[in-house]
Amino acid sequence: MNKINRGIAVLFAWLLIAAGLALALFGLLLDYILLGSQPGISLPQILVVAAGAGLAMFGWWLRHYKPSPDLRANLSKALVITLITLFALEIGLGLLDFSTYYPNDLPEVKAQVADEKPCGELGCRILPQLSKQACATLAQVPPRFCILNALGYADTDEFVATADLAQRDRVLFLGDSFTHGFSADLGRSFVETVESALPDMAIWNLGIGGLGTVHALASFRGIAPIMQPQLTILGFFADNDFYDNQFRIESRVALLTEDKFASLLNTELRGRWGGNFFSDPELILQYRPHGIYPPPNEAERLIGLTRLGTLFLRSLDTFSQAIGTSQQRLEAHITRDYLVQLRDEAAAQNSQFLTLLIPAKRDFAALTNEYMTALALLRELGIPHMEVMGQLDAATDYQANDDHWNNSGHGKVGALLAECIDAFFAAGSLSACDRVVMP
Repeated sequence: MNKINRGIAVLFAWLLIAAGLALALFGLLLDYILLGSQPGISLPQILVVAAGAGLAMFGWWLRHYKPSPDLRANLSKALVITLITLFALEIGLGLLDFSTYYPNDLPEVKAQVADEKPCGELGCRILPQLSKQACATLAQVPPRFCILNALGYADTDEFVATADLAQRDRVLFLGDSFTHGFSADLGRSFVETVESALPDMAIWNLGIGGLGTVHALASFRGIAPIMQPQLTILGFFADNDFYDNQFRIESRVALLTEDKFASLLNTELRGRWGGNFFSDPELILQYRPHGIYPPPNEAERLIGLTRLGTLFLRSLDTFSQAIGTSQQRLEAHITRDYLVQLRDEAAAQNSQFLTLLIPAKRDFAALTNEYMTALALLRELGIPHMEVMGQLDAATDYQANDDHWNNSGHGKVGALLAECIDAFFAAGSLSACDRVVMP
């Protein structure tokens, strides 16, 4: 029995040593793990390293400790010491105002689901009737949401084939919030810049914020046969389009608060452990100011409310990013299918297909895996594409608080596209524009 007790004690000691060394190493690498942390050794790091070193030293002492017959009591003491150490670390981080992964207090949102529209054959769109109501009664409604056509797109054209349409040059834009013009003043988005530069052309904007290539494909299938565009341009934002293309979006839910209007997607979200889940739109509205999605379950929420749990969850985030190759391959495979379908269906409609590759701010420091994967896909599939990174500046052409272009960025991209579109219709080929990379 003593040999068994000794073996258990040694095993427990090595586990404590491993856990302590891992915690100390985590503290030393804290600057690389926590986004936005300041370089240099900070007090939270010192506490984490000290706690890890203390656990490791206690484990080393326990390794040489000869247990008495009452092993349970000794292990209980070790457990109590470990718990006290972790509790002290949690209190210390709290005194330093170390923020938790999930917010302790969520803002109260007095919102009511005012309407719900299924995402149908045209993909998901904004709710035009409810938007009109919100624009007429509420103060804080983005002006762009007040100029929707009957189908729910940010375009004054009703997408009806007219008698003179065949005599005009026709361009169809697809994409997400960049194409929609979310971050630009009215009249200043890159699509509106193209329209101003080429007033004789028929130009339609099917961009909808928060949606991926799968919805661009659905919109194209519904609108292209009616409007017969000679040129179709997809705005592809690699930073999130790969991610967005994984999930089903069942509906767009509109929420009215006391003074605001929010149009949210009732969409699947990816859980940390691989499963997908649906989150309540009102809950998404509460978590949105913190820049995160709601937790997938109550257990993860409780873990993320503690400081030590926050360190654990952020470590998982960093680890997932480091080994996320398989997930990126899955996302690329799904997006590849949508791009192939868009390319082939555009050709079937006698429409040339061009992809505008949109860089994120972080791409300017070093090209991300997402951006390089998008480039590789476009080359592999033989899709003409246009890069604009060389003409943009991350400091002056993007919004200060997010990855969207400001008026300057939209204006630059719109001017470049207008030149290429004009050259295309003059020569009948996208190769007439030097900025377009041909297959």
